Amino acid sequence: MILLKIIKNKYIKETIWSIFAKLFALIGFFVLQLILTRSLSTEDFGKWNVFIAIFVFITSLSYQGINGSIRTHIVNAEDKYASSASILAGIFLKLIVVFRLFKNGTTA
Repeated sequence: MILLKIIKNKYIKETIWSIFAKLFALIGFFVLQLILTRSLSTEDFGKWNVFIAIFVFITSLSYQGINGSIRTHIVNAEDKYASSASILAGIFLKLIVVFRLFKNGTTA
């Protein structure tokens, strides 16, 4: 009974869903790695790991402050068009970060 009351709390419920979503993603990525390990050659698996490393690096760079500022602008927006403009500006800023990192052939 106490457990059901705790789960009915909105924040607890959303936290549990978030934990399950992350757990599902981790298990899915682990299974994908197992499948790719067995099906790719050594060279191709190395290329896959380089791709994942670059992707994680770029993702963590693009999250530095941009998401928080977009969230703040959307919450403070007075109309629908201002929030849409904030979302598009955030996507544009993330694309700029990605393309600046790959400029001048930095990818092998």
